[in-house]
Amino acid sequence: MPNPTPSQKPGQSDSLSGSMDLVLRKFLLDVDDMLPARIVSYNPPPVNRAQIEILYKVTMTDGSLNPLMAPAEVPVLTIGGGGMCLTFPIKPGDLGWIKASDRDMSLFLQSYEAEPGNTTRLHCFEDGVFIPDVMKDFVVSDGAAATLQTIDGTTSVAVKPGSIALTAGSTVVSITESGIESNKPIKAPQFTDGTINTFGHVHNNPEGGNVGPMKNP
Repeated sequence: MPNPTPSQKPGQSDSLSGSMDLVLRKFLLDVDDMLPARIVSYNPPPVNRAQIEILYKVTMTDGSLNPLMAPAEVPVLTIGGGGMCLTFPIKPGDLGWIKASDRDMSLFLQSYEAEPGNTTRLHCFEDGVFIPDVMKDFVVSDGAAATLQTIDGTTSVAVKPGSIALTAGSTVVSITESGIESNKPIKAPQFTDGTINTFGHVHNNPEGGNVGPMKNP
């Protein structure tokens, strides 16, 4: 936590309001809330815990800058519900935010049931969660759609009213009410046309038409 050595702005000791402002500021220095952070290491699910570096430096009374100490490890936010979840391949260097809980959550993280606080900690990053956030240097593949994509936008799933577009490099597959279109050939080793499985199908025409295994035109 920040060094509690007294420091004050000019005028804070000359009035009641100034003194109250100083007291409130000193109190808030011991209250964690939310700060930018970076992944140092990540233990993926089922553990889902990360070691992080808090990207903030505390200015001491002598003017020196000290890094804000990070907790040993914190859970990583994984959005989900209804038996489904959205996961990302978290790796060292990824940016995000560390968000503190109101109370000690250590017992809850062991049982995932309602538990009392194991300590009297309040608003502390020790009970925080890491929220991944790309923040910068990303290219949106389609500004009019909701997208799940790579940072450079070259691979994406873009969803907008009435359409879904799947993009992988120069290959684009578009799905709309009218049908499915692809700008590249589609390979289908197993294909059923109506009720006929074309894999291994031999056309037998007693009326003298083309016969034999199915083939491309």
